[in-house]
Order: sequence, then C-alpha cells, then structure tokens
Amino acid sequence: APADLGQDMTASLSQEAPNTPAAPARSANPTAVKLVEFDGAFDFLNTSRRLRIWRPAVQFDMIVDEQGQATDCEVVDRFRKNYVNIKLCEVAMAHYTFEPARDVHNQAVVGSYRAKLSFKELREELD
Repeated sequence: APADLGQDMTASLSQEAPNTPAAPARSANPTAVKLVEFDGAFDFLNTSRRLRIWRPAVQFDMIVDEQGQATDCEVVDRFRKNYVNIKLCEVAMAHYTFEPARDVHNQAVVGSYRAKLSFKELREELD
C-alpha cells in the first residue's frame, strides 16, 4: 500500500513542461509527442522504494517511435549506480502511452518527451 512509503517517499504524474522536446543525444532534433496516459504510479513507487530512492522527483527524457512507444529513456539527474537509472527507465517506459509525433505532412515521426514523476503527487493519486 502507498501509505507505508514514509514521509520522504511521496508520488503523481507531473510534467514539468508537457510536450517539451527532450534532449537525449540519441536523436537529432526529435519532435515533441503528446502524452496519452501514465498508468504506473503503483509500480514506480514500489520500484523506487526497493531501490531506496529519496529524491522528491525523478525526471526522464524519452525517445518515442512512430507507433507512440517509448524506445529509449534517460534519467536527467542520473543516479550514481547505473542499475538504478536503468530500472527506473524500464518501469517508466512500460507505463507511458503516447500519440506519435507528427511532421508538417502529418506523418508519424520519431519524437521525444520529458516527464517528471513527483513522488508526493503519485502517492496522492493512489490515495
């Protein structure tokens, strides 16, 4: 249950800047995508608890393919232990749903998304 996460672990989805292009080096000038849904509050909180994450929020840059699936992820303020970055990205990518980015000809293209998950807001969402 989310209530046993303690005072320092708080959680909901909070986009710092919705549809703001992310800036991972893996894609040249990616186009912003539109978030459809994030349904991973419970899984993200549990994973963060197991990994002993004590930050108030985690921010991600994601690359999204032409079908709207996240294909790459990077934690913006990386953790020292790389396995933590990898696991948090795995959980985040599994629970985000996007509409594909579109070019000027309305063709689906590779895009990007920057998300910020606030532990306080996620926990409030589950209460």
